[in-house]
Amino acid sequence: MHAIYLAHRFGAALHVVSLVETAPLVRPAEHRRAAAEMAVREATEWARAHGVRADGEVIAVTRVAQTIERLAREREVDLIVVGTRGLTAARQVLEQVLTGVGSVTNHLIQHAPCPVLAVRSPYQPPASTGAP
Repeated sequence: MHAIYLAHRFGAALHVVSLVETAPLVRPAEHRRAAAEMAVREATEWARAHGVRADGEVIAVTRVAQTIERLAREREVDLIVVGTRGLTAARQVLEQVLTGVGSVTNHLIQHAPCPVLAVRSPYQPPASTGAP
């Protein structure tokens, strides 16, 4: 929703992309893909209803951060808006030890070809703007 607000505010187009990780030991891909498709559909419909040019897609990948970085380069994206998962510090450390990699957000901040805005959920629009 932060991305929709920013696109509305600055007259930008919005590309909603949800990446479904196809790593082992994760819920079945069909379940995650269906949830991702619904989220993308809802976001693009909501954006369009508020006058934002929007398109969306769901992509199955094995390397989430690197795929976002590549897509941003290929599509000449001006800003990446990425949600944080809200993990506790202990969980983040455990995740990094178990997977051998840092978070997607940290990777993007270090390697993306454009600025990265990390946002927490739930979205709270500015009260005085009448924004989406």
